[in-house]
Amino acid sequence: MIDALLATSSTQMSSVNAAPRVRLLLAIVVAAAVVMNKQWVPLFGYGLLALHLWQHSLVGLCTGLKRLAAVDGFIVFTVILLPFTEPGEVAFHVGEMAVTREGMTLTAMILFKANILVITLMALCAGLNAMSLSYALAELKVPHKLVLIMQLSIRYISVMHLEFKRLRQAMKARGFRPDSSLHTWRSYGYLFGMMLVRALDRADRIWLAMKCRGFNGRFPQTPTVPLSARDKRYLGGYLIIVALIFHGDIAVSWLVSILPIQEWS
Repeated sequence: MIDALLATSSTQMSSVNAAPRVRLLLAIVVAAAVVMNKQWVPLFGYGLLALHLWQHSLVGLCTGLKRLAAVDGFIVFTVILLPFTEPGEVAFHVGEMAVTREGMTLTAMILFKANILVITLMALCAGLNAMSLSYALAELKVPHKLVLIMQLSIRYISVMHLEFKRLRQAMKARGFRPDSSLHTWRSYGYLFGMMLVRALDRADRIWLAMKCRGFNGRFPQTPTVPLSARDKRYLGGYLIIVALIFHGDIAVSWLVSILPIQEWS
């Protein structure tokens, strides 16, 4: 993911050639709709929409599944206690702890929403590098300081990772072998302390280098180009779909009220 953001140029989606700010705006709208919705029927609709976007993106199946597994592995640890702590009707017991139906439902909904958001962002932001993504955020009127922090963070995550690898290699060259002793934990403390010291020193040198090059707090940016008719159709069409899915429970209730379901039973 970091390698894609650090790429020298962006690549367009395989089937939809939409402007980066259009894709990013659509991702924000879908994320807001998914987070605000608490009904299963609309969420399944957003899940199908996310799969549709994934199918028409540059993200392969194996790559996408690996990213989902990484995110799910983190989320599971944050919601694993919800079935035991959420009050409600007891479904079964695990030892002396009661698992509630409401807790299981809430856990399943959180996991489902998280996967929808990851797939949507993964599909719509496919092919964008760090600069294209930051320019899109700036065009959407995101505060400039947040955009600048994102640009610098993406740029120097890989640098700090290389610095960490060099320090670890130096420790191994000196015969360090990790175990559960106090010496190991003290060595790790020295490692992270040295990482912090080197990060601060590098930040000072980078700031001086940027000032020598005339940096005034903003990176050069090309003027904003108006949206094309194709971009407007792309964004408008998906916004209509998102709105219809958001009110899916209302549509289902209306269909149930007008269809002669009782005659079929």
